[in-house]
Amino acid sequence: PKGEAVPDAIPALRDAGSGRPTKKERRDTDRLFDDD
Repeated sequence: PKGEAVPDAIPALRDAGSGRPTKKERRDTDRLFDDD
């Protein structure tokens, strides 16, 4: 799932959210990663 791949792809999010991005971070990263 995309939500699980993001923390691995972005160490900053992994470190900041302990592997669980906040809603704001998920919204920002979803916008960056949502290519389809």
